[in-house]
Amino acid sequence: MIIREREDSFILITQHDHAKISGEIAQHWEDEYFKGEERKEEAVLAISEHDRGWIEADSAPLWNSHQQKTYTFMDYPLESKIACYKKGIDEVEKMSKYASLLCSAHYASFLQYEENPIAQKFMEDESTRRLRLLKQCGILGNMAKEKLFHHHLSILKWCDNLSLYICLNEPGAKKENEYSFFRNGISPTFSFANDKPIQVH
Repeated sequence: MIIREREDSFILITQHDHAKISGEIAQHWEDEYFKGEERKEEAVLAISEHDRGWIEADSAPLWNSHQQKTYTFMDYPLESKIACYKKGIDEVEKMSKYASLLCSAHYASFLQYEENPIAQKFMEDESTRRLRLLKQCGILGNMAKEKLFHHHLSILKWCDNLSLYICLNEPGAKKENEYSFFRNGISPTFSFANDKPIQVH
C-alpha cells in the first residue's frame, strides 16, 4: 500500500493501481527513446504488472499498531513482502518470460544488501530464475540484447519512480514540500536527458 499522509487523514493507493500508472507512462514513451520495438509490448507489460503480487495483500491492508497507520510498501513485514514479490513475478512469468525477467531484476535490486536469510534465499532463487529466463529469451551472451534489457529495466525503474512521485505528493506541491526521494529529480538517468535526473513538478 502507498500512503499519502494528510493532517487528519490518509490517502491509500494500492500498489497495483500505482503500477498501472507506471504502465500508462511507459505506453506514452517515445518509440525513438524506448528502443527495441520488438520487446516494447512485453516491457510495458512488466511495467504495468510489476506490483500485481500486492493485489491480495492490499485488498486487506495490514495495520501497524506501533505507528497507528497502515503498513506501507516500505515498512511492510519483510517475509510477507518477499512473498508478494515472488507471487507477482510468478504470475507475470505466465504472461511473458521477458516481462518476468524484468520484474525479477527490479525486485532483486531492492534486496541486494539485505542480510535476512529469507531475503537471501529469495535472491538466490531469483538469480536462478533470471539465468533460466535469460537463456530462454535468447539474451544470455548477446551483448546487444543484454544492453537492451538493462535499458528496459531502467525505463521500468523510472516509470515506477515517477508514478510514486505522483502518488506520494499532493498535486501542486512546492519542491520543499515534496517527498524527499524526488526533490533532486527522477532517476535512473538517460542519454536523451543528458544523463541527469529528470526534474518534475
